[in-house]
Amino acid sequence: MSQVSLLHQAKQGDANAILNLLNQSLAFKKVQIVVATLEDNCLQLKLEGKHGQVPNQHKLIPFIKEEITSLRLEIVHKLELEASVEGSDTAAWQASITLDEHTNRIAEFTHILSAKTDEIEPEEVSLELRAKRGEVAAILELLNQELEPKDIAAELRLDRGYLQILLEAHYALVQDKTVESIRNKLIEARLPLVKKVTIYAKKTDVNIPLWHQDFKNSNKSISNNSLDSSGNSEPTHQPESSSILNKFFNRNLF
Repeated sequence: MSQVSLLHQAKQGDANAILNLLNQSLAFKKVQIVVATLEDNCLQLKLEGKHGQVPNQHKLIPFIKEEITSLRLEIVHKLELEASVEGSDTAAWQASITLDEHTNRIAEFTHILSAKTDEIEPEEVSLELRAKRGEVAAILELLNQELEPKDIAAELRLDRGYLQILLEAHYALVQDKTVESIRNKLIEARLPLVKKVTIYAKKTDVNIPLWHQDFKNSNKSISNNSLDSSGNSEPTHQPESSSILNKFFNRNLF
């Protein structure tokens, strides 16, 4: 099932879809949700800590609340959590949370995202949440935290889970380091709507890109961009024709 389909099913109240989406975000937390049920607007989650670790209650409760808000699951009004160590039948802790504030924030997000004006976003709508909703401007702002200190300009396009990034600098960008930096930033941001990424790099005032690289946006951090066995990273070092970029971006970027 595609990421968009998962989001649609989750908003319709599919507990398994909610489980899958939340587990994607929990990949770095050494915890996973093993059971999810939704009844009478109450989402019940059973969590298991990996490697013999007890799930961190103080960190996980606000994290899961924020994830539910970012996914705009209006059907969820209450959370009931039960956490244990993997392989244990004894609960380490339980929690019950009413999401009144969450419901109000969802209404605000829905209004903001559907508005056609260019009004300033309220402070409570974080950059990270806007990026998760697929706002290209927010994704660009996140990437610019890495790129601007290096004097790299970027343009983005996001279409049906496919994020294309055009980088431009006055110097030749080192492919391995550049791709690693961007990929890890995307992984850190946990963007559920971004499934595949292509990065193009060019020098200022040069029409032909120096290189481009494709990779899948997974939850695994990288230390280099060598091609792995699953095909998650596909480096291409030779220059590409500018017409290819024009085709992807549907306009003359150069």
